[in-house]
Amino acid sequence: EVDIDGALSVPPVVVGPGSPVVVGSAPSVVEVVAGEQHFCARDVDGAVTCWGADDRGQLGRLPAAVHLELTPLLLPSAAP
Repeated sequence: EVDIDGALSVPPVVVGPGSPVVVGSAPSVVEVVAGEQHFCARDVDGAVTCWGADDRGQLGRLPAAVHLELTPLLLPSAAP
């Protein structure tokens, strides 16, 4: 497989199916969700970080802002 969308949080690479890739250290992550070309992780404090493709606003930004985010992006809180 080729990771051209940054879903692995690394520059585009070729990896085999089922090949683990270290994304970074995040010892407090309690939940991870995945889209087709992006991931989001929630930590024990409720903070959410996302990375990968952002061409359609998957990471919570305007679609034209950045099309690929390799560095995990901390999303703003939705709490009132």
